[in-house]
Amino acid sequence: MDVSIQAFQKNFLLIRETVGVDVRILPMVKANAYGLGVEGAVEALEPLGPWGYGVAAVEEGVRIREMGISKPVLVLSPVPPGSYRAAVDAGLSVCISDIGALHRLKETAQESGRTGGFHLEVDTGMGRAGFSWDQVGSWGPQVEGLLGPPLRWEGSFTHFHSADGVGRSTADQWSRLNRTLEALPPMPQGALVHACNSPGALRCPEFAADAVRPGIFLYGGVAGEGLPSPEPVAALRARVTFLREARPGDTVGYGATYTAAGPERWATVGIGYGDGLPRLLSNQGHALLAG
Repeated sequence: MDVSIQAFQKNFLLIRETVGVDVRILPMVKANAYGLGVEGAVEALEPLGPWGYGVAAVEEGVRIREMGISKPVLVLSPVPPGSYRAAVDAGLSVCISDIGALHRLKETAQESGRTGGFHLEVDTGMGRAGFSWDQVGSWGPQVEGLLGPPLRWEGSFTHFHSADGVGRSTADQWSRLNRTLEALPPMPQGALVHACNSPGALRCPEFAADAVRPGIFLYGGVAGEGLPSPEPVAALRARVTFLREARPGDTVGYGATYTAAGPERWATVGIGYGDGLPRLLSNQGHALLAG
């Protein structure tokens, strides 16, 4: 696997150019920086001044702290009950999607003598986590009753589910988030509102608010129809290990799913499904050979 740090940085800077200098950027480095290596990703991003880093699990956040990073680290997936102490001890900010989670965070912070930082997640249609936006009248007063030391309310957010396409749903989600925030007590000074993932930041910079959370675009993934193309970041390379001249009727591959129609030259490449190359690519995948 070859990784271009320069392309990675160019993609970050395009996000910065799109949303403006006043919007904080919280790059997602979850899943070992999408499999490319979190240490290298953080090292490449640090000179560009990200506000902090987004992860999916407490263990990932702890790993970033062990690298000596003191910037904010936000755990964007719900935290298992047994992981709150590690999150609080490492000074990570956690997302809160239900009252039970807020209780656990407060109890853990009290027991440890530390502050429990959190971002309140509002489900505006994604469905995978967060307080339901249209039930704020029920859960809002419960949240308000738990606010105060040792908790620190650092932000509120939602996740756009269809910003990679063109339609009204993103604007509708943005409206739902704002209506929810209007029904809650005012957030503390300095707390952030954020909603935009990669396609949201590129397609709807007017919804950038205080921060954006780019992920796939940074790593070279196309964010959506009609959006800027990212610089290719990663290339998977393998060597040709064997060549043969195939005759008409010769077959190849598991299930012998391909049959030579005439004289052909076949190359065996030293990579397979054990390396993560999907077998579903048979007869439909492509590779470059010497360019």
